[in-house]
Amino acid sequence: MMNTSNFVTLLGRLGAAPVRKTLPNGNSLLEFSLATNNSYKDRDGNRVTKTDWHRVKAFGPVVDTLERYLSKGDQLSVVGALRYNEWTDKHDQKRKSAEVILNAFSFVGSRNSEDAPAPAATTKLKATYAGKLNNAVALETAAATDLPF
Repeated sequence: MMNTSNFVTLLGRLGAAPVRKTLPNGNSLLEFSLATNNSYKDRDGNRVTKTDWHRVKAFGPVVDTLERYLSKGDQLSVVGALRYNEWTDKHDQKRKSAEVILNAFSFVGSRNSEDAPAPAATTKLKATYAGKLNNAVALETAAATDLPF
């Protein structure tokens, strides 16, 4: 039997503030878009940069933390499972979309704005959370922070 896995790792910036939703069972869901760039040289030697947008969904105890500390433009590293949804739109066209279900994340870099409240005494924050990813739980902080996990 061949082993298979479904995971994706992305490093990008939030396109907008995360949106929290409450599911019918009362649990919380946090959705956000993450932009990643891919650069290459075309035939003429010109550098071309393509931006891809990824929909990310987070569930469970990390929702409060992500909602509290993330805002538009923040850099984030995510690891998750790729999931596809299919539906028929109002014009009877079949549609398909992909989303990343977050399993782990790391804050990367510093805040975009000097005016934004920093989650720690320093504006640099390096924190890593690994949820149920391979049954591992990891936490690293570069500076003392008030992160609740």
